[in-house]
Amino acid sequence: MTEVRVLTYSLDHYDPIGYTGDKHQYEDTEVANRFELVPDIIKETGADVVLLQSIYGGNETQAEFGLRTLAQETNMQCSVKGVPTAAKSQHDELATGIMWNERFKPREWFPQRDYWRPLSCVSGTMDGVEVTYVSGHDMSVDQIEGANADLRVPEALRTAAFANRHTNVLIAKDCNGLSGARQSNGTYFDPDPALKVLLNRGMSDSDRAFILDRKPGQALEHGGLVDIAAQLAMQQGLARECTTGGRPMREGEQRYDRFYARPEIAALARSVSVIRNARTAVASNHYPTLLVYDLP
Repeated sequence: MTEVRVLTYSLDHYDPIGYTGDKHQYEDTEVANRFELVPDIIKETGADVVLLQSIYGGNETQAEFGLRTLAQETNMQCSVKGVPTAAKSQHDELATGIMWNERFKPREWFPQRDYWRPLSCVSGTMDGVEVTYVSGHDMSVDQIEGANADLRVPEALRTAAFANRHTNVLIAKDCNGLSGARQSNGTYFDPDPALKVLLNRGMSDSDRAFILDRKPGQALEHGGLVDIAAQLAMQQGLARECTTGGRPMREGEQRYDRFYARPEIAALARSVSVIRNARTAVASNHYPTLLVYDLP
């Protein structure tokens, strides 16, 4: 068996240029800008592949610059045939992206742009084994307004269908909600522990319903994908580890960041760990989450 380490990290508007604003500056930290912490956090995980969400990009060029800069600072690669794997949304300023070390030999980058936020997808070989890595980022609660419908369920079904068409697919998503998160015994949280937090913070009924909606996660499961951390928790009796809450979030600490795969790939997982420390608590409102699995 050959071990592979894959990190998923939602960076909350990562911008190495220094995108300013109160939510991006921390006077009580040792750094003027939290983004300075990100490269070392990533390097210390020893990840072979990094699946990124929430790269800031006012346009495609800026998103590509952010991804290339982070790849350089982490001694990783991010381009296929000279094109950075940053897939920017046409609906907001965020992009997904993928980085990797020398073990992975990319062959094709094929972003799926018919999503609210595109899936960044790259296929190639890891130690000679054919694999496909995907980074996704679901739409946010504040984006469902006017003519904008909640697209999470149809997009989840298409994501599952996509996984069935490709070889040895591993998907990481910032789900932007609980989206069917389970307890370590396999049951849903009912009532969910987030409910009290949402009520106390004055969230509207519609926003609360979005955060607590189980259907997007269920759609992925019905399409044949496995929430890898939930499966490991059920097998090993582990407590759920929250992936959000590093910085104050109105919905509190929840498990928003997940790895999904077909059952045969999910069965090869050794561990999923959330990296929680003083630096990751400042760097983003999501903690980096590391999957260790064996190649098929």
